[in-house]
Amino acid sequence: MKTQVILFSLALLLLTACNNAFYDEHFSIDKEGWNLDEDLRFNVEITDTVTPYDFFIDVRNDKNYAYSNLFLFITTTFPDNVVRRDTLECPLADPFGKWYGHQTNHNVDGRYQLHSRVIFPLKGTYTFQVNHAMRDTVLCGIRNIGLHVEKVQQTTH
Repeated sequence: MKTQVILFSLALLLLTACNNAFYDEHFSIDKEGWNLDEDLRFNVEITDTVTPYDFFIDVRNDKNYAYSNLFLFITTTFPDNVVRRDTLECPLADPFGKWYGHQTNHNVDGRYQLHSRVIFPLKGTYTFQVNHAMRDTVLCGIRNIGLHVEKVQQTTH
C-alpha cells in the first residue's frame, strides 16, 4: 500500500510539475468499489473573482478496470447556493484496450479538463461533488479521484 501511495504521489508530481496549482485534493476509492451513491466533495475557498482558472479531474484506475471510459457527474454548488451540474467523459483507453495516461505497475493516472479559463463570479466556498455516472451500482477498478484547479497565467502584450 505504501508503494502505491508513493507511486501515485510521484505520478501526480509529474502531472503537476509545471503549473500554477491553486487547489489539488484527491480521494482514495475503497478497493471494494465506488458506490453510485458515494459523493466525493471538494470544498474550494475563493477570494479572487478576477483571475481565470482551469479545472481538471484526476483519475487513477487499475488495469483491471472493465471499461475504456469513465463518466462522471460533477455538481457545483456556488456560495449563494446556486447549483450547476456537468457530465464529464474521461476516455481511459483506446478502442483496442491500450491505456491512456501515465502507467505505473497496475495503475493508470490521467487528467481530464473539466473547465477552461473560468472566472469565479462570487467570493466564498464552492463545493464540487463528484459521483460516477456508470451503469454499475458499485464501480470497481477506480482507485482515486481528484480535483485540480490552476490559476491561468495572464499574458501582457
